Amino acid sequence: MYRIFIWLFGRSIYQQMFTIIQNKYPNDNLAKQVVPILPNKLGSLFLRIAKFFSGTPSNYSITVTLGKVILSEPIHSYYISRIACHEFTHVKQMQQYGLIHWFLIYLVDYIDNLVRYKDRKKAYFNIPFEIAARSHEND
Repeated sequence: MYRIFIWLFGRSIYQQMFTIIQNKYPNDNLAKQVVPILPNKLGSLFLRIAKFFSGTPSNYSITVTLGKVILSEPIHSYYISRIACHEFTHVKQMQQYGLIHWFLIYLVDYIDNLVRYKDRKKAYFNIPFEIAARSHEND
């Protein structure tokens, strides 16, 4: 499956992200299963929704993890290593909790934070899963 995406998009940021994850986590079998891709129309819709709820400005790129698939808008190569580590942390979290259970916890934390802070960006940044992922960005 990974080869299909690389064939479609060439040596791109998605292959770089895959390579970074492989190199930073060489003994992690889960790292070999991650597939960073350019989203299709449904994926793009999902990214727009995530961008809205996270309070991310429309001119910023966003990356979202769904199970072992990392959906990403084009991102500057300066940020790729940091984002790869961040998103791989979410892959591990989803593996640990299960995708549906992880998503429900994430959603409840987001809603709780939204009520507390009354600000989408603060609500997003204070989700425990996001705090943990940010702490691994420089691994």
